[in-house]
Amino acid sequence: MTPMDEAWFILKQMRQSNLGEHEDFFPSPYGPVVAYHGTKGDNFTDMMAGSGLQNPDPNYRHITTNPSEAATYGMIRSGGARNSPQNQSQPKMIGVRQAAFDQNHPNYIGLSHGLKNRDDYKEAQHFGGNIPRQFLTNVPMSNEILGDTMQAREGRQDIIDRNMSYPAESQNHASGRVQDMQDAPPTQFPIVNQRGEVRPQEPTQRQMSRSKWLKNAPTGEQMMNDYNQQMTQYMQPTPVKQPQDPYQTQLNFEGE
Repeated sequence: MTPMDEAWFILKQMRQSNLGEHEDFFPSPYGPVVAYHGTKGDNFTDMMAGSGLQNPDPNYRHITTNPSEAATYGMIRSGGARNSPQNQSQPKMIGVRQAAFDQNHPNYIGLSHGLKNRDDYKEAQHFGGNIPRQFLTNVPMSNEILGDTMQAREGRQDIIDRNMSYPAESQNHASGRVQDMQDAPPTQFPIVNQRGEVRPQEPTQRQMSRSKWLKNAPTGEQMMNDYNQQMTQYMQPTPVKQPQDPYQTQLNFEGE
């Protein structure tokens, strides 16, 4: 494979991003932001790095059309680490663009059921489902949005000030990312077989040991079984096809 072939292969594997994936006010081919998800900074970092918005339960209400309701949930998730400084990260809000709904990624659940009262954000619609990264963007928590959160309604500006003062990413989460990068092998071009299939990557000991702490994650044994099955498929021999010359003609050996 020539250097030009290698460069072209890498470019084909990359997804072209656009400005609208980074801030809600930038133009986007996926339309305007029409729904929101509130979370904490650590999860925000993972989602925006490429994982997208995921939840194993399609009926879990984690998307709302009211930004202040989403910010309320973000405050709650961020505040869960108030007694653990190494895990503190500020609340964040993710916007979901119109194209995600046009392509039926979100699953409509119903109107808001309220937080403490049935009428809390009663006009908001709730959705579940998984949203690919390209339909997501960052939405800053403005004073207007924060001013209508449940924390603000209850006069708990102290909670808002405390959580918003947390770092964008916790120390433990940042350390874990650095460790993952150090464990990763040096950057190299993907190894492919004759069918163009990329060679599967064997799960690391770190990945298998961490899986037992993640909800609904495969066990280390399952990860190795999946890897072995993928390698079996990858190593299957490619049938040899005899070259055919479209200009080749059958010679006539019979005498006239």
